[in-house]
Amino acid sequence: MEKPKDNKKQIPEFELEVFKKSIKNFENSITQLQDKIKNHEYSVVVGDDISGRLPALVIYGLLKRIYKKDGVDQPKILFFKGKRWFSENKKKEEWKKNLIEELKDIKEKAFIKEKEKTLLVTEYIQNNNTILNFMEPLYKSGLPYDVLSLSRNIDAEYFREGELKVYDGGIVSKKSEGIPFWPDVTLKLSGVKSPKKEEEAEPFALRRKKNIKNVAIARNDVKKMIDYLEDYYYNLIK
Repeated sequence: MEKPKDNKKQIPEFELEVFKKSIKNFENSITQLQDKIKNHEYSVVVGDDISGRLPALVIYGLLKRIYKKDGVDQPKILFFKGKRWFSENKKKEEWKKNLIEELKDIKEKAFIKEKEKTLLVTEYIQNNNTILNFMEPLYKSGLPYDVLSLSRNIDAEYFREGELKVYDGGIVSKKSEGIPFWPDVTLKLSGVKSPKKEEEAEPFALRRKKNIKNVAIARNDVKKMIDYLEDYYYNLIK
């Protein structure tokens, strides 16, 4: 299906530069995922913390609205800090084991269920290492998943057909060019913990000096992007 010629809703006046720069990436992502969204395929959104958090909140918020309108079960959201490099294999295996245990604990508390299709949202793919590290823990926890990356390095290789489905909202030539959420985000936010209950899925945990203004701005811009993409999505599928 082709992109709509124009979106009825005007582009919002975002306060954060990361949202101004990423709107086309989000549009491209929704265009690619439109059929999956329409069929309500994703029950869980996983955000790759830290810089993947705001994109994950946008995608989760959009799915939540659409699913509610369609009268189906609401999606859930989890945040995990990805890991690209390990100094030794022992540390890598320990990290995977800890993530599997955390997912087991979440499942036992009935926040997520076996075989729920998951969308892992990250801000950027440089070489696939972070995504590959997530693969084993999620699969062993019974969570088949696709990947959405807002952008990727032009040299990043896709996974082999049938191994993992990866969508991306844009391609950049170098890591330092055109990556809205990487790594110099003006917000100093970190420390997201996976929720035991949906109402505990607090997306912003501040580090160092608290900056309530930044949190409020981020929340507002997330909502603006969801509003815009909701209109964009329905314009796509009509």
